[in-house]
Amino acid sequence: WMLTHILLFVAVFILLRWVFRYLLKRFITQLFMIFTTMIVFIFIVTTVVFTTFLLGNIQNESLVQLSSNVKVLQYAFENKKNELLSDTQVIAQNPTVKDMIGAVSQKPLRDLIEQFLMAKKQSSIVLVNQNGMVLARGEQPERYGDSLSDDPYIRSALQSKESCGVVSRDG
Repeated sequence: WMLTHILLFVAVFILLRWVFRYLLKRFITQLFMIFTTMIVFIFIVTTVVFTTFLLGNIQNESLVQLSSNVKVLQYAFENKKNELLSDTQVIAQNPTVKDMIGAVSQKPLRDLIEQFLMAKKQSSIVLVNQNGMVLARGEQPERYGDSLSDDPYIRSALQSKESCGVVSRDG
């Protein structure tokens, strides 16, 4: 195995030596090799430089676009948050809702919350008491009585703090 590789190396060396001696004796062949080598070298350098510049520009443009998209998304979230806080304050200050909370029959309260959900085109409205027990759900009026006191948004609201968040769901 070692002898085969040594013989191959010697044969390649002899062949290359002969080729370069023959080629370098002729002036036109020398010029051709020099020009070809220079052209390939210039092409490779130009390609690497332009590729580097283009990748840098693409990266900078992507960062600018991403920053702009984040600002737009942040603006949309802030608007939605302000709208939701306003809607919840309207519900909380509605005297009809306050009167219905203490009523024996919760059906009118659930119907009112469901109507408010439809009017405001929200995906969910949950009305809870001071202990975090669900009094009414706009999207599922038949589901009430369970406790949401462990939910961080509900816990924050029960401590008289404004809270708002975004929940993502598949589908």
